Amino acid sequence: MAEYAELQTLFDTLTPAQKTDLYNQIEGRESFLQACKATLLAPIASTEEHIADGARTIADWIATTGRHHSNHAHQIADVAEAMTELPAIWARFADGELSFDQTYELSRFVTTETDTHWAEHAPALSANALRRHATKHRPKDDDPDPTPKPNRVHIEHDHDGRGGHISAHFDTTSLARIEAALTRQADRYSPDPDTAEPIPRRERLARALHDLVTAAKPSTWADRATMVVHTTLDTLARLEDTDATVDLPFPAWISAEQARHLANTARLEVSLDDPCGRPIGIGRTSRNWPPHVYRRIAERDGTCRWPGCNNTIGLQVHHEPPLPEGPTDTEHGILLCVHHHDNRTTKGFRISGNPEHQLHFYRPDGTPIGTTRPPLHPDNQHLYDNPD
Repeated sequence: MAEYAELQTLFDTLTPAQKTDLYNQIEGRESFLQACKATLLAPIASTEEHIADGARTIADWIATTGRHHSNHAHQIADVAEAMTELPAIWARFADGELSFDQTYELSRFVTTETDTHWAEHAPALSANALRRHATKHRPKDDDPDPTPKPNRVHIEHDHDGRGGHISAHFDTTSLARIEAALTRQADRYSPDPDTAEPIPRRERLARALHDLVTAAKPSTWADRATMVVHTTLDTLARLEDTDATVDLPFPAWISAEQARHLANTARLEVSLDDPCGRPIGIGRTSRNWPPHVYRRIAERDGTCRWPGCNNTIGLQVHHEPPLPEGPTDTEHGILLCVHHHDNRTTKGFRISGNPEHQLHFYRPDGTPIGTTRPPLHPDNQHLYDNPD
């Protein structure tokens, strides 16, 4: 094995483009080797060979032999089990087009029937976006806890009298209201004036809690504590009992009865949708996004859409293409962080594609910014025949 200094000297002789290409090739081979590991782990688990090493489960065995954290070991085991039923996704994984994190999120909700569909579309989605899909599509617990915990808050003062701690537990409905109010207020705060760096999210949430409670800096948003519930008219009319979802960082389920209760006690906002379920916008009458359209775009994107960016702080909706060519609707709205919004509007970067599907990003010189990992070079195809 070459020493670190020798490798560094070797890499210093490469051009920036060669370094980038080599890194992508290593990532691709790493994905292939991880796919091979998943293939090996399935028969090891089925024959219970791991028990010979004293492990209770295959995940314990992975954690021991691979020196992984327990959570990561369980992810490896889950991927290995799922890949036996998902050959199309396994092929993308082995080709280097899907990372381990993407494959793990896919293993949480993809079925044999949807394997081909997600193998085609998943490479264009980040692991974070696939996590949102997994949360929406994964089966709910068939036997939830019949005795939910009551809402409670615990306040503890430090012994030195310089502060204290607050811990709390809330049911889904109450938590959604509180989180919506805190997040909306926290996202209004500017970066640190001394360092120009964004204030950490936990600090902004703590400041938001204080400001909302003391009304020192009330939010200008009229619906700052709005909790968005997605349900059907038939459920509200008691024609069916389909559970509803609540917009949190990841969608949470509430019962049909809870949705009807909220409809009777909360302020209602009707969203007019097209046949595909997308809210109808306001065309070119204004560049300002209506709250219900903004929320739908935020729910769809979750994070900044720029390749490799999962920023959730200070997100803005960008018209693509800009007004007046691009109307104010979901098919022309893209969630971008402040930095990447500035890249698009002032730095010459370009975006093409449909925000409802796949986007393509380009540097000012027209060079594409990769949203997917390129496959292995043809001269590396021998790895499939001989992983060694």
